[in-house]
Amino acid sequence: MEAIVLAATNLEISFLLEVPGCRFVEKILGFNVYNVKKNRNNIQIVESGPGLANVSAASALSIKRFRPEHIFNIGVCGVYSSDLDLLTKVITGRSAVFADAGVETENGYQDMEDIGLPFYLTDDGEEVYNIFPLSDGIVDKSFLRGMFLSLSAVSGDAAQAEKIRKRFESKEMLVAEDMETAAVALMACRANIPCTAIRGISNLCGDRNYRNWRLKEAAEAAQKVFWKEICG
Repeated sequence: MEAIVLAATNLEISFLLEVPGCRFVEKILGFNVYNVKKNRNNIQIVESGPGLANVSAASALSIKRFRPEHIFNIGVCGVYSSDLDLLTKVITGRSAVFADAGVETENGYQDMEDIGLPFYLTDDGEEVYNIFPLSDGIVDKSFLRGMFLSLSAVSGDAAQAEKIRKRFESKEMLVAEDMETAAVALMACRANIPCTAIRGISNLCGDRNYRNWRLKEAAEAAQKVFWKEICG
C-alpha cells in the first residue's frame, strides 16, 4: 500500500523514525519527509507542524506529490471526560469535525451549514459542512472509537471544554479534541482517498496543567498501534 502519515510534531513520529529502514528523504516547503518500507507498504511520513493551516498545506502537497492509496493522521489528543484511566489509550476516529468554524453569536455558536458555506462540494453536488467521515475499519475493533473535534484554539479550562463538547455531542462515542484531524480528512475527501486517524489520549480537555499530561506515552502508543495494525 502507498500511504502517507501526517503528524504535527517530531514527538508524534519519533517512534516511527527509529524503526529499521526509516530514512529522511527531503524537506518540502519546510515539511520534513521520511520514508519507510515494510511488508509491501511504502509509507511517506510527513511532519506537518501544528494546526489546521499547516496540516492542510502538508496534506495537499503530499497527496499531489506521492499519490497515496490511504492517508493517516497520527498523534495525541485530549478527551472530553473526567476518566483518568483513558490517558495513554489509543482512539481511532469515525468522524472529524471543524469544531470552531462558523460564527459565534450572542445566541451561541452557528456552524458552517447555519451560514450556508460548505467546505466542499462532492462530484454529486452534495454540500459538506463541518463534519467529515473517517475510515476506521483498518484498525482492530478492540481499540476505542470516537469523534475528533479539531480546533484552531483548543479548550483552556473545564467550562470552555464543556461548551465546545456540546456543539457536536455524540452519545455513541468518545469525543476527543485536537488541532489537525479535520483538515486532513477534508483534503483526503477532496482527493477521494480513505483517511484514518489514530491518536493517543494525552490529557483531559480543559486541563492545562501539563504535569497531568502524558504526551510522550500517548504519542508512542498511537505510533505503535499504527505500526502494528498497518505494517505488522
